Amino acid sequence: MNGVVLRFDESTGYGFIEPDDGGDDVFVHANDLNPSDRHRIRAGLAVSFDIVSGDRGDRAVNIVFTDAAGLTTEDLDRQLTEALIEAAPSMTLDQLAAVRRVVASIAANNGWAV
Repeated sequence: MNGVVLRFDESTGYGFIEPDDGGDDVFVHANDLNPSDRHRIRAGLAVSFDIVSGDRGDRAVNIVFTDAAGLTTEDLDRQLTEALIEAAPSMTLDQLAAVRRVVASIAANNGWAV
């Protein structure tokens, strides 16, 4: 299922996702996010997710951030790495990792879903 994060309160660790196909908003909890994604979730991010039913209603799980074209962060990371290797084959692994960290930092500072 796809949707957009409506709101997420970092201090309480929960928020809601609006499904693209309509219907009720879906609860999302920080514990259901990958640990590396917990600091990145914010209103307006496009996501894909699964829904599970619990005692208190439906909640989102298996949450993956996507951009407007549906590119997952993992796919973007892979494509960026491949492009860097192709463009600069003499780049060392340390240099490659440094470039990826800079790109990730720029994206995070600008609120991009990367």
